[in-house]
Amino acid sequence: MTTTLFFNFQIPSFNQFLLLFCMGFMGGIAQILATNAYKISDVSILSPIDYSSILLAITFGIIFFPAYPDIYVIFGSIVIVISTYYIIYREIETGQKINLNKINTRQI
Repeated sequence: MTTTLFFNFQIPSFNQFLLLFCMGFMGGIAQILATNAYKISDVSILSPIDYSSILLAITFGIIFFPAYPDIYVIFGSIVIVISTYYIIYREIETGQKINLNKINTRQI
């Protein structure tokens, strides 16, 4: 991208710069919070929440952009979500307990 920067660069306006700063700041905070959540909790608890971003991306694509998902996106999303819930179900059936006491033993 650096080579194309010299040909089409435009200095952002104050409002655009403010939006870019807010997006970067919120993205950094979200990454810190997600990292702490994975440090404190078990991955099997957080994975359904993480996979919900697929549904949110499809929904925001339909609402804010004229981007409708094709059959491959829908099929792939269904496979990912079903396999995740199957793994959780299998862990429950085999008797592996999710350790919810990790929250009390670790510090952020």
